Amino acid sequence: MAPGAAIILVEACSNSSSDLYFAEEVAGIEVSNAGGGDISNSWGGGEYAGEVVDDNVFFRYYWSHISYFASAGDSGWGAGYPSSSPWVVSAGGTTINRNASQDFVSESCWGNGVNAPNGSGSGGGVSAYETWKSPPVFGDGMGPWTAFQYSFAGTGARQTPDMSFDASPASGMFGYDTDEG
Repeated sequence: MAPGAAIILVEACSNSSSDLYFAEEVAGIEVSNAGGGDISNSWGGGEYAGEVVDDNVFFRYYWSHISYFASAGDSGWGAGYPSSSPWVVSAGGTTINRNASQDFVSESCWGNGVNAPNGSGSGGGVSAYETWKSPPVFGDGMGPWTAFQYSFAGTGARQTPDMSFDASPASGMFGYDTDEG
């Protein structure tokens, strides 16, 4: 897909918050030293009161041409972190609905037991902590440049996901193999 891309793998020592944020720091430094790029995360948890301070981890490298991506979670409705940070692109999942002939019918949210095994699926919702601040609080990066994330549906809070694509193992992607050997 991107043959000239460099892939830098950074792993946390454990799933503790301190180790995960340290790994984010290391990834930010490495990608910044490489001239910028994307950092993809597939970890997350519930929101918590101190998350706005932890947004600094993602805001710090904003000026280094780095984009952070994080899973919206797999617990159905409800915003999770770091997906709810305004400095992270929140990625959710959908399912492709097909008729008996396998023709595309529609695309819907994949989650919370609907088209998702064992009640799993994509997460997303309205943040309880990532709210619009005026005047801007530069320590956590909030300000007019993030205004587009707060006016949707009149909630005054960050909503996730920002984008969603087919992620359901039940619908998957069709592939065609021409290899006869």
